[in-house]
Amino acid sequence: TIIMQIYFSEKYGVITENLQDGFHFLKRKIETKQRFIKTIQYPLILVMIFMTMLFGINHFILPEFQQIYTTMDIQLSPTLNFLNEFIKHFPHIIIIFIATCSSLLMMICFI
Repeated sequence: TIIMQIYFSEKYGVITENLQDGFHFLKRKIETKQRFIKTIQYPLILVMIFMTMLFGINHFILPEFQQIYTTMDIQLSPTLNFLNEFIKHFPHIIIIFIATCSSLLMMICFI
């Protein structure tokens, strides 16, 4: 966009004014990117902590409960079965959601 602006200003207008406008535009664009990165850092840290907790639940806590239930020969209720399956697949859902949202944000912000 800056190249086209310089081309048209060179051909049809005053190039010094348009160079200054282009400089201010690029400066605002860089500042916007920096603000966006600062804004997104905290939610990303929270999501990473959440995903770590889910990983721990999936790989350490749920197998222990499954082992306790099987050794005691207890049948799980359909609600507990649903919750177990949901917790097992929830990280995959979150990763797909985050990837989709981040790709949409990249398309909106950087194109």
